[in-house]
Amino acid sequence: RLARLEKKQMLEVEGAGERECMKILRHEAGHALSNAYRLHLRKEWQRLFGSLRAEYPKFYRPKPSSKQYVLHLNNWYAQAHPAEDFAETFAVWLKPASRWRSDYLGWPALRKLEYVDELMRSLAGTTAPVRNRLRE
Repeated sequence: RLARLEKKQMLEVEGAGERECMKILRHEAGHALSNAYRLHLRKEWQRLFGSLRAEYPKFYRPKPSSKQYVLHLNNWYAQAHPAEDFAETFAVWLKPASRWRSDYLGWPALRKLEYVDELMRSLAGTTAPVRNRLRE
């Protein structure tokens, strides 16, 4: 019923197929990790992705030819906001059998992927400081 409602109102159903659903889940996992580890407070995160305090635009004008951002979800979603840039970059990094090193060779976005790789290795085996929904 929910899929029919979304199709009627939005003309499409986001995440309807297994492939699309996995893309969304990887993206959302990026948000969860970013929040749980407060990654946005790190200087290098801010330098590469921008300030989390930036307002989400009501509309954004993506630059389809930009190599500053990874390509994952539709509509160049990484360009929408620094939080989305990180989540999209994380999703590309997380994809099994991803060839991100060769796919993004020569792109400025490669540095973001390398940072995510370094960051995830450094966090392996650590406990996230935020483990509930309460704001501190």
